[in-house]
Amino acid sequence: MKTIIKTLAFIAYAVAALACSGNVDPSEYGLSLSADKTVIYADGTDAVTFTATYGGEDVSKSQNLRLAVEGYGSNMELGAGVNTFSTTTPGEYSIFATFTDADKTVNSTNRITVTAKEPESLPSSGWYHKMLAMEFTSLWCTYCPILAEALEKVQWAYPGRLATIAFHDNSMGEDPMSLPLNNKIYEKVNTGEGLPLFALDFRKSSQHIVNEYAKITSEIDLQLNRYKPDCGVSIETAYNVSSRKLDVTAKFKSDKALTCRYHIFLVEDGIEYAQAGHEGPSVYVHDNVLRAMSADNIYGSKINEGRNLVPGTEYKAQKSFSLTAEWNPQNMRVVVSILKSDDGSTYVCDNSNVCGLGEESPYLYEKDFKVEFERRVCVMEFTGTWCAQCPEGATTLNYLTNKAYKDKAYALAFHNEDEYSIPQEQELQNIFKWGGYPAYVTDMRDCGLLNEGGCSSTIEKSLYEESTFCTASVSSSYKAADGTVTVTGKVLSGKEMEYRMAAYVIEDKIIGKQTLGTGEVQQDYTHRHVVRQMLSSSVKGDKIGNLAAGKEGEKAFTFEVKPEWRLENLSVAILAIDKDGKVNNMAICPADGGTMNYGKIR
Repeated sequence: MKTIIKTLAFIAYAVAALACSGNVDPSEYGLSLSADKTVIYADGTDAVTFTATYGGEDVSKSQNLRLAVEGYGSNMELGAGVNTFSTTTPGEYSIFATFTDADKTVNSTNRITVTAKEPESLPSSGWYHKMLAMEFTSLWCTYCPILAEALEKVQWAYPGRLATIAFHDNSMGEDPMSLPLNNKIYEKVNTGEGLPLFALDFRKSSQHIVNEYAKITSEIDLQLNRYKPDCGVSIETAYNVSSRKLDVTAKFKSDKALTCRYHIFLVEDGIEYAQAGHEGPSVYVHDNVLRAMSADNIYGSKINEGRNLVPGTEYKAQKSFSLTAEWNPQNMRVVVSILKSDDGSTYVCDNSNVCGLGEESPYLYEKDFKVEFERRVCVMEFTGTWCAQCPEGATTLNYLTNKAYKDKAYALAFHNEDEYSIPQEQELQNIFKWGGYPAYVTDMRDCGLLNEGGCSSTIEKSLYEESTFCTASVSSSYKAADGTVTVTGKVLSGKEMEYRMAAYVIEDKIIGKQTLGTGEVQQDYTHRHVVRQMLSSSVKGDKIGNLAAGKEGEKAFTFEVKPEWRLENLSVAILAIDKDGKVNNMAICPADGGTMNYGKIR
């Protein structure tokens, strides 16, 4: 009987003990792990956050806690107190925790499986592809000027498409325009030959390109069709004239989760310096010269600390440059390139953008990208030797075209009913009906009586408000045998449109009579930029055809130099006229073997 009672008592005690303790809960008496989510994007940014409890206490941030990750063929341990996990490699990862408690290490009682998915790409933003054109050259290189000449023609064939940089090399001789990384970048894209060399976007070309125009354009077409940009670049700059400090802010967006880096380049045109292979009396002019760069790595600096970019997210980078005394800021520009990698170790340029100092350039999109060129404004002056007020108007226009807007605005003076008048003056008057003298017409668009305020405002309008979607060039040659001048005018289009070309012969510094404001007649008055003859068949210009963007139209004119004209004072002007009959750009040069090339792309 006693035995039965003792047995029953033991059973009762055991039941009571079990009732008090219940089932063992690892979150209270062991190390337990939980997660806020178990599926992330493998973009290097999306992360899972873990909570670890030990003995009922949250130890997620404890220096005694470590997360161990197994997956994708390797194991790794995160840093002490790190309770988040992200990756750029898709796959499944098994994660558990260890906790050091005094002299023992405890493993978590459970594991959590995290799935890292391929990041979702955004639909293509339709970025405009501005390619990085890389010219490798040197002062000692005899053939390098030929490549520079070919590239100048290529840039006009692809207006707005190329951001061109000349990387000077000093491996075979001293070149003060060389930078430390130039030779290493050259080695990256070299196809096994020497200088000169042309490459695009940090890629080796499909063939070694030295200077052939056809090979360069073929490579551009090939890569334009083969590679579409995933990223866009915008630039903001601020330039302090007194301190010569330039601040650059570059911004980037990507449609895909890519590992990217960036370069900020500072480029200068118009550097006069000796060059092997250059023949001629003048000093060679170097353009597109790389003066400074933001990084000391050939692939540039990391974006997003080397992690994949999150599609649609904007990233910023900033860099300041101090311009040296010999650099000309008016001839300088900023080029920003974003480079992408498929393997994380080698990079190619995905896209670029270009900006002047103190200016900004927004993201470029294919659908609304348009090329705008440097503007040259045509101001037609209407005057007469009988007009007492006209000398004052001439003084005003001379100031505007020779000082206030020098190299930006050019004057053509049409005389009315005097010995210098031509029939086209009356034709223009019938079109614009200005109502008095002196008068002006700017770009065959705005007109009025000639005064500084009115005329300068219309010049400003052409320069900074009106779209400039073509550029013009003119050249001339004089044949002494028969006293004739041949003029060749060209128009390069940045927008598909019907273009026309008007052409005029102009003589400067004609000495003759002029009625002054006092009523007196001055016999030795100097008449400026007098239009002597129209070469086109109409003031509205001769048709040169419908030009697609990047295409060129050309027209030639010939005239005889009359005995009363002074050849050394003659010039020829061509006006590029758009479909609405307005002058969109112009060019002017001396009649005796002169040239004015296309204006720069803005």
